[in-house]
Amino acid sequence: MYFEKFYAYRKLLIGIFLVLTLAGVFFIPRLSYDFSFEQFFPQGDEDLEFFQSFVEEFESDDNFLLIAFPNKPSVFDSTFLSTLDEFSVKCRELPYVQSVRSLTRFRYPVKTPFGPSSIPAIHLDDSEKLKQDSIRLMNDDRVVYNLVNEDATATSLILKTKDGLFINESKELMKNLNLLLEESGFSQYHILGRAYFQDTMSRMQVREITLSTIISGILVTIIMVFLYRRPIAIMIALSTIGIGLILFLAMLSVLGRELTLMAALYPVLMLIVGTSDVVHIMTKYIDELKKGLTNKEAIQITIKQIGLATLMTSTTTAAGFATLMSSRIQPIQGFGLNAAIGVILAYIVVIAFTCPMLSLFGADKLTRVDNGSDKWSVFLSRFYEKTRKKETQIWFGFIIFLGFSIWGISMIHTNYSISSNLPKGEKITADFRFFEEEFSGFRPLEIAGFIQEPYEIYNYEVVETIDRLERYIKNQDEIQSAFSLATIARSINQMNNSNRMDAYEIPVEAKYRTIESMMGKVKIEGTDMLVSKDRR
Repeated sequence: MYFEKFYAYRKLLIGIFLVLTLAGVFFIPRLSYDFSFEQFFPQGDEDLEFFQSFVEEFESDDNFLLIAFPNKPSVFDSTFLSTLDEFSVKCRELPYVQSVRSLTRFRYPVKTPFGPSSIPAIHLDDSEKLKQDSIRLMNDDRVVYNLVNEDATATSLILKTKDGLFINESKELMKNLNLLLEESGFSQYHILGRAYFQDTMSRMQVREITLSTIISGILVTIIMVFLYRRPIAIMIALSTIGIGLILFLAMLSVLGRELTLMAALYPVLMLIVGTSDVVHIMTKYIDELKKGLTNKEAIQITIKQIGLATLMTSTTTAAGFATLMSSRIQPIQGFGLNAAIGVILAYIVVIAFTCPMLSLFGADKLTRVDNGSDKWSVFLSRFYEKTRKKETQIWFGFIIFLGFSIWGISMIHTNYSISSNLPKGEKITADFRFFEEEFSGFRPLEIAGFIQEPYEIYNYEVVETIDRLERYIKNQDEIQSAFSLATIARSINQMNNSNRMDAYEIPVEAKYRTIESMMGKVKIEGTDMLVSKDRR
């Protein structure tokens, strides 16, 4: 009874799927993307919980946007610095930008009769002073690798942005920044930061999905030409894959599922599952037609026999993907759920769209009358007989291959490199490597130190211990710059000693008492990132 209704309304079913596909095309552009690095941390992990509490107490370590401007032979050129200064002022007006740091805006704290103040580190209008300024700045570890590279051929602009930028906010920020860069006159620049990654990777993801879809379509076409060599059969197969993929992406959009870096696998997934189902259904249908059955009888047997088999395989495949939801890493959870939905949806499309389409055509429209099936059967029979006669050799070969596989598994190692996961030949990759090579890079190492009783955060013993730790860290080859309470203490000591270069150090305990009361009061950029609210 159910099949009679199914067969009677087959054209209606085809029409419904075509309408749904057209509607799905309008939903796909509304897909949202998520490219935050935090999503790859395992949920419930002890270190992750500490990291989240640390971010809540202080702030995120990716709330910045870096813009580097190379200028050879030196960035200490008055014309270049004037352009940079003008650009840094305009950057303050960008959306979601909270502060801007640049070489021309770097200031030294000074002590005045009216209290602590600051003076600019660069004199743009005096070439002699500018030369002396450059010598001093290149010997200042607060500047080198942060605002200027080691050989003074590039300078970096540091934009502090709103915490946790969403992708639409990142797009808005980058759109305005790109317009500003076009107007600035800088011939070369490199960008690094959360907003840049989100904006660039979302556009690349759309391109990757489009490219994967095109390649998948070409592969399916080649396979179908090889198997059936009939335009109608190829059209049915391609339309099945295409409709399945469109409806799948549209469903993700309607459900509000965000696409991550793993989204480029979806076209491949739908290709594998959809093609498998189509080939099984189509082959069985053609075989039944060749037996002399009518279209109606052939499609009924096909749905009853192969439809049930593909339902079982689709269900078990979907269950396999669904087990990924047990992972503590969010993108893997999402991929598992989305893949399971895609597998079931592909099966529904094959049964409710492909089968009605097939029932409209006879065997001669779907494949050649002599498609070599007899030769294939003979080949399989001979192959089967040989495997029965060579059982010992097969077991011996299996054991050797198993041993080789176990050896191969033992050679697997894990190593995470951000640059190796970035697209080859793209500007975003070149920018990332530029900052890694010329500045302090993208990966900050933050260390939280808890103060023991009865010490207070600004006590000499605490700051001196932090200073020793900072100096030790700076001696490591992997570390290019560091910032801590000791940096603040050295800056204040320098301020109290007429801003002399040699006074940039932690004073002895007796002299430190004179600056202890100023710790936490002198406004030096970045101090709010160093001490918790309870000062512990």
